[in-house]
Amino acid sequence: MIRAALLMIVVVGLAVPAKAEALLSLGGEWAGAGWASRGPDAPRERVRCRLTNRVDHAQGRLSVSGRCAAPGRRFDLSGRMTAEGGRLSGRWSNPFGAGVAEVSGRSRGRTMTLSFRGRDPDTGERFKGQMRWTVGDDRFSITTASAPINAETYRVVGEISFARTGG
Repeated sequence: MIRAALLMIVVVGLAVPAKAEALLSLGGEWAGAGWASRGPDAPRERVRCRLTNRVDHAQGRLSVSGRCAAPGRRFDLSGRMTAEGGRLSGRWSNPFGAGVAEVSGRSRGRTMTLSFRGRDPDTGERFKGQMRWTVGDDRFSITTASAPINAETYRVVGEISFARTGG
């Protein structure tokens, strides 16, 4: 489940800030650090990421590509996110994690919440997830939580903070 959590934390986390204007301000280079776990009861693992965001102002779209590292492994991430009014949608890929995932959500002020569904690549178990993003000037943080499909209670499985490293 860590790979699924990392996919959502990293890729989605960069993509959708509080407003379309914020989405369009996320172009450039970003570095992130934090933690993720393989599941709610598993130990935390340190995660580091480097990402490049490209903005299409005409389409209101952010495209993301990058690389993350956790103990003993590295993996590439890619995806896109579009903001239309207060609605957010996108499609993301992590070939070594949950694969391709559709995401959707809404923003309020500088906080945004996204939902997604996936399948744990190790166990095949289906799960649902939520991400809460807090966006600031030249930084943002993402907290990801997950739960089995039929469960009501989500548990935090990762937190990463990003800072701008270039234009």
